[in-house]
Amino acid sequence: MTFEELDRSAKEEDRPRDLAEDLRPRERPHGTPFGQAGQFVVTTGFSVGLSSASWDRSSASRFAVFVEPALEYFVIPDVSIGIEADFLWRDTKGYGADGSLVETKYLLVGGGPHIGVNLPMGRRISLYSRLMLGLHHVEQDEQLVSGRSLSIAASPTGSASVSRLGPWLELEAPLLVRVAHHFFVGAGPWLYHDFSRAQGRPDVGAERTSAGATMIFGGFWGGPEVAESEPIMTRAEPSPPSAARFGQAGSLVLTEETAVSIGWVWYSGVDSSANSLTLSPGADLFVGDHVSLGLAFSYSYDQTRGLAAPDQTVLATTRTLGAIFRAGGDLPLNDWLSLYPRVSLGVGKRTTDEMQTGATLPVSVNTESVDFTWVGISAPLLVHVAPHFFIGLGPRVSHDVTASYDRITYENRNTTLSLGSLIGGWI
Repeated sequence: MTFEELDRSAKEEDRPRDLAEDLRPRERPHGTPFGQAGQFVVTTGFSVGLSSASWDRSSASRFAVFVEPALEYFVIPDVSIGIEADFLWRDTKGYGADGSLVETKYLLVGGGPHIGVNLPMGRRISLYSRLMLGLHHVEQDEQLVSGRSLSIAASPTGSASVSRLGPWLELEAPLLVRVAHHFFVGAGPWLYHDFSRAQGRPDVGAERTSAGATMIFGGFWGGPEVAESEPIMTRAEPSPPSAARFGQAGSLVLTEETAVSIGWVWYSGVDSSANSLTLSPGADLFVGDHVSLGLAFSYSYDQTRGLAAPDQTVLATTRTLGAIFRAGGDLPLNDWLSLYPRVSLGVGKRTTDEMQTGATLPVSVNTESVDFTWVGISAPLLVHVAPHFFIGLGPRVSHDVTASYDRITYENRNTTLSLGSLIGGWI
């Protein structure tokens, strides 16, 4: 290179860079898009566990075992297939409208395939519609333990024993927002219809249809790692990456414990129905490495109209309002496994109204209101199947510290022991 060329090169290096050149589009990575071929997907439809509840001053009790795994797989871009299995056994003893103690046993066994279509609507937003088909067998039996009648709203037909065997169909279309790598939050409508007829007198069919809207949480893993990016017009240095692992200070944890839903249920050939509303927002924030604090609020409304006998209608309404404070600690075991114990303190109020009407019995009304405080401990083992997404399973114990009823002079405290799954992620 000649002296003149060296001098010209030095002058060009000393020259201020053009502003337009500094503001040229750059790329910032945002992870793998949802819906790529080879991805596995798990949502809040996945649940496994058992639960046992008792009260220290009454004969009421509740026991349940449920195994309901569900998994989706994208066979080609934006088209998935899936499968679910359903097993539920529940044995409940509770008091009806006339004060009778009634035991209800419920068994469900079934399952079926899914097919889904994902419609991308942006970098992080998509509409993920799924059609689910299945076959199930259902048995329900009510027995009078003590008292006068089966004065609860559990039966849609008025028969103490009801069985079903047949197909069902469900369609859902949630709008998903990928809030972090491999972790999404969504909400949308759903519609379900059970084609099986209720076997048991009277033969009214009582095919069940339900509809509503709900919030879901989920995540995905697998498939090729396709980099997704966006142009940014800035001279600033790239933003620092988000938390690399669960438990770092500043991470916000979201789980399926947050529930927002509304639903309606009705049955063909009979005046039985149900409707519900649930609002329970909450989150946990790691205020320091491996130490989290959480807060949640809850409101629920449930109303069920059923038949204690063919000519006896029971209307049951329950309202619950509460708040929960949580403190937790993250105990990493390795890169993909951690223990997340939490201690909870809750306060709430629950009001229940049951009314039985019929041609052969006088009107019976059972109304109670209870103010309660409770403490709980949970310790799920979290499997971090993908960045920012986990599936957990662990024990939980809760106990009422106080449970004051408006109609009795003593407290009737509840204790619940359970083992359950947990779906969630962090941002």
